[in-house]
Amino acid sequence: MSSLKTVAPASSAQSHGLYWGALLMPAVLSLLTSISTARVLPGVPGPVRPALVFDRYHVNLGEVESRPLHEVHFIFENHSSRPVKITDLKPSCGCLTPKVVTLNGQGAYVECREFAPGQVGVLAMGIRPARELPGPKDLNVILSYDDGQPRTETLVFQLVLPQKKLTVSPNELYFYQLSGESDTRVVDVMDYRDKPARVTHVTTLASGPQGGPLVDLTATLGEIQTGPDGEPRWPIQVHCNGAVSVGRKEGWVVITTDDPDSREVRLPVVIFGPKTAPANPGVRSE
Repeated sequence: MSSLKTVAPASSAQSHGLYWGALLMPAVLSLLTSISTARVLPGVPGPVRPALVFDRYHVNLGEVESRPLHEVHFIFENHSSRPVKITDLKPSCGCLTPKVVTLNGQGAYVECREFAPGQVGVLAMGIRPARELPGPKDLNVILSYDDGQPRTETLVFQLVLPQKKLTVSPNELYFYQLSGESDTRVVDVMDYRDKPARVTHVTTLASGPQGGPLVDLTATLGEIQTGPDGEPRWPIQVHCNGAVSVGRKEGWVVITTDDPDSREVRLPVVIFGPKTAPANPGVRSE
């Protein structure tokens, strides 16, 4: 009698493995097919980058000093291989005066609206605070251009304007009297308030315990003028002699006004004379 071979039943672990293998096989085949297909698809180019690249897109000056004009510059370059045309400048406020300039062959800034590949330009914008209220200002200019497709960039300019008051410009003077030639500077005193003060007198004062007028320097008050924003402006001519004494001297131009809060304004002055006294041509050395 022939004996029958008995086949042992599959273990529980083997049965589970076969079951999950059968379920996962379609997913594995699908993944392999997608990978194989992706390898043969041609590369899809990404979006073309904007041609103009700026050195900065946001400037915050914080609280500024009182002056006739506050201006910032945004430098940009055409990084593409084709010309770029500036199509529009849209300021957020009529107080801004934006313009786009570039250097010409003579090294002077001129307005420009078309930029060749690699060319550098400047977006300049400024605000004259005379007609603005004090406090924070959040301004911007939207620059539109075409580099093959229409694009825009928003450049932000923030600052805090101070309370309006009597202003002196410049706020200090330096005279380098090393060549023996005289020098004259003009100092402007301006007041942007509704009730401006008046300048009544100017003089010079030397530093140190002895005081007195600053030697080699004179200050003369000119006739009142009207500034570009309608503000009163008093010009002061400050004249320094050519042949000054040796060394450094310090002092002030003293400006007297009828303003109860600024009766006297002192403008610092520094005079740099020669290091040694010039030789006297009339004296012969033995």
